[in-house]
Amino acid sequence: MSFLSFDKIQRLNNDLNTNNDLLTVIMNKYDKYIDFSSKKKILKIWRKIDSHLYNEMNSYELNKILNAYSKKNSQAKKLKKIVKVKNIILFEKIIKSSEYGKGIKRLKKKLSNILTGVTDKRLNEVVIKLMSKSSDNYLGYWTMCKYKIDSNGVVQIKHFDIIDKDDYGYIIKNLLSIKGIKLKVSKTHLELLYR
Repeated sequence: MSFLSFDKIQRLNNDLNTNNDLLTVIMNKYDKYIDFSSKKKILKIWRKIDSHLYNEMNSYELNKILNAYSKKNSQAKKLKKIVKVKNIILFEKIIKSSEYGKGIKRLKKKLSNILTGVTDKRLNEVVIKLMSKSSDNYLGYWTMCKYKIDSNGVVQIKHFDIIDKDDYGYIIKNLLSIKGIKLKVSKTHLELLYR
């Protein structure tokens, strides 16, 4: 096991403080435009904030500030709320899109090589459960969905597919916990496929 030195911990803490200050400055710039009265307004302001933050810090740092940083920051709370609302809107758009249906069909076909008894309903339930894990993530559903939010706050779903091996593992594990779904391959073979 490797331990971080005191200097490394101090540098990480200083980075978080710097990023927290930077986030505050950027959010203050857009504060007067934040309006939770409509979905389009939320998406438009998120896009402006995102394009500004994109040049300043990465999504890992933003998620750290939004979800794991203990200092109180009202602007970080506002951004967290904007991200949550943006992700709820995206979730609704994804689920209603034709791309989601196509992605579920592709996934079911891939899974048919290793599992039996998978129905569309069961697969949808597990994928939605997987998606709910990303609802607080700054980037949202980026490992599953390619989308665009234009400057007017209009969302375009371009593609939906499960590509992350951890997501596949999550889906398979959850499907196997449902009565009637069984493996077609050995557990060893399955582990080799999704390592």
